[in-house]
Amino acid sequence: LTSVDLEPLAASAPELRDLGLSWLCVTRPGGPVSPRVDTLGATTTGPFAPRPGGDGVAILQFTSGSTAHPRGVRLSDDNLLANLEVIRRRFGHDRDSVGVIWLPPYHDMGLVGGLLEPLYAGFPVYLMSPLEFLRRPSRWLEAVSRYRATTSGGPDFAYALAVRRTPPEVRERLDLSSWRVAFSGAERVRASTLAAFTAAFAPTGFDPAAFHPCYGLAEATLYCTGSQGVTVHPDDPTLVSCGTVADDHELQIVDPADDRPVAPDAVGEIWLRGPSVAAGYHDPALDERFSGVLGGAAGWLRTADFGRLRDGHLYVVGRMAARVVVRGRTFQAEDIEDLAAGAAPGLRPGRAVATTVEDDPETRLVLLQEVRDPADVPDAERVAEALDEALGRVLGLTLDGLVLLPPGAVLLTSSGKVRRDATAAAWRAGELAPLATWPAP
Repeated sequence: LTSVDLEPLAASAPELRDLGLSWLCVTRPGGPVSPRVDTLGATTTGPFAPRPGGDGVAILQFTSGSTAHPRGVRLSDDNLLANLEVIRRRFGHDRDSVGVIWLPPYHDMGLVGGLLEPLYAGFPVYLMSPLEFLRRPSRWLEAVSRYRATTSGGPDFAYALAVRRTPPEVRERLDLSSWRVAFSGAERVRASTLAAFTAAFAPTGFDPAAFHPCYGLAEATLYCTGSQGVTVHPDDPTLVSCGTVADDHELQIVDPADDRPVAPDAVGEIWLRGPSVAAGYHDPALDERFSGVLGGAAGWLRTADFGRLRDGHLYVVGRMAARVVVRGRTFQAEDIEDLAAGAAPGLRPGRAVATTVEDDPETRLVLLQEVRDPADVPDAERVAEALDEALGRVLGLTLDGLVLLPPGAVLLTSSGKVRRDATAAAWRAGELAPLATWPAP
């Protein structure tokens, strides 16, 4: 490929010439060549070996968009290499490792953990379409079994889905004894999900010690904390430890009201600093999150996530943007939604949105909840009674409204996270078609 070969492309898209783009040419007809850069409108001679850009922008990695519009994060070569090395050490990857990844490659867990990490550590990885996983979740486990994978994983919902939708005849054929790192991240790690997965697949040789709960975000490349095995908080068994902070990184729990560290084990915002943290967003106007200062030291990332730090282990409580305030009290939306999933039959786990309605003189709690089968919609009043009882018993809350939705109505990100604000906004705008409501309209 030469600069002359690029001219037809420039003719069909003349705006490319004005951008001053450089094209990295790594192959030619007949076989590979030494990498060379060709520039539209210029002539290059001889091979050119590109060098890593260090702290320059290597890629724009977009956030998932679960709580806000997706933002492009400026990741450098140094950010990527630092995080890939952290993952290699924490997961124990070597050339004998084998990966199976169904996660989308346009999301940080799929891109960094699923594609770049195997390239970095030098081991094979088998890729499958996210759509194939969603259509038949058991294919994920079948691939782990068939290719003798040692490392694989996904968000909590993936493990829950695999439990619910892997039939007995498929489980009997599985051999998951090779699985050594079963990472769980990208959303809240639930002890109940890990226990259900262990119970379902222990007969296949799955070792629960393979679980690797972790915490990360696109603004820090991917991996921030994690550790092997399952540890629950001694005072709150619903909270699973997401492990200790990555090597060469620092983590603090900070009171967002005054930007000061909180007392040990108290809830606050998770702040992170280290070589995996990006320089900022593609839009510099949004870079305030990267400018935290603690004890005179700058460069702290404000993650917008709440957590607790106990004995060096991070327990993630929830997203700051996923809080609901009801009658002057603040709750994590996930706590409400998790209770709903098991309170009544016929409801779809992981497909709920807790939101509020301002109804003078007080704020009212409304739950938007998908049903399993639109042809068999549960009685909304009975479901509401069961939910109200569970919320009152555990959280001291009263349910004011219930909206039962068909499967697929709750909006999701590309990585399967619930888009709470967008779903609630769609409901308020009348864009969702409820199957039943309580109280009746």
